[in-house]
Amino acid sequence: MVPNQSVQLTATLTYSDTSTKDVTLQPPGARTDASVLSVSSAGAISAVAPGQAEVIVAAEGLAARGAVTVAKPAPQPASLSIGGIPPGWMLPAQSAQLRTTVTYSDGSTADVTAGTTWSSTSTAVLTVSSAGVLQSVAPGQAEVVGSAQGLSSRGTVRVVRSTPQVALFAGNLGGSGNADGIGAEARFFNPRAVATDRFGKHLRRRRTQLHHPQDHADGGRQHAGGQGGEIGSADGIGGEARFSYPSGIAIDSAGNVFVGDAANSTIRKITPTGAVSTWRARRERSAAPTASLRQRASTIPEA
Repeated sequence: MVPNQSVQLTATLTYSDTSTKDVTLQPPGARTDASVLSVSSAGAISAVAPGQAEVIVAAEGLAARGAVTVAKPAPQPASLSIGGIPPGWMLPAQSAQLRTTVTYSDGSTADVTAGTTWSSTSTAVLTVSSAGVLQSVAPGQAEVVGSAQGLSSRGTVRVVRSTPQVALFAGNLGGSGNADGIGAEARFFNPRAVATDRFGKHLRRRRTQLHHPQDHADGGRQHAGGQGGEIGSADGIGGEARFSYPSGIAIDSAGNVFVGDAANSTIRKITPTGAVSTWRARRERSAAPTASLRQRASTIPEA
């Protein structure tokens, strides 16, 4: 038996003339170790906890006994995980062997790859064989799904056209400073944020300045506003403006740049011509509820 399982007992008395009598419900009934089994007045025993106990039934001056073992319940499948998915990405026509592992309710695990059913959310991107062999087909993103023992699990696979390359766009590794220039000629100090406009141009934030590459495809750097090393709060054209710890950058479809000027509690606007103005400023708290600066910053106009 296992815990919570029940069995109905029957007690039969045999007389010297071989006649029989059902004495299941006849007092004094059955008794047992209550820490392992329970016995109802109708003679049904229920398993309480793993262990071993005797059930004793008495009737008309006679008694009979039987041993009952209550075993630990079989562990149940609790979760399923997929292994072998390539980290990052795959190139077309690459393959990988997937595997599945089930974790049971008692913490034990088992490899269930052989009994797993596989599928792909997009066979145009990747396929999976019945043996769990993942095959990339074409660039895109899809999920591989594995099912076994009543459970399922999935993992995302990204297929790219070519291996992504990481390259230095502007500045010099290990060489900080404050200088405009093309590619490695430029210098930055503690850059904190990057934004990209619809033309693919990038804008970077520093403590007191903002920089963008204008039309230089090779990573040239020019001031968008502010002056290196000079903290303040002033509107103006390009380097005439002052910022104090700009903390975020966003660009609208017209090319206007919006900057969270943190230490000044303002949101600054930089037009494509380099004119810096204060778009929003913190208001003093009043009795009437007002929208927070953060709420306003979340909605940037399109022009």
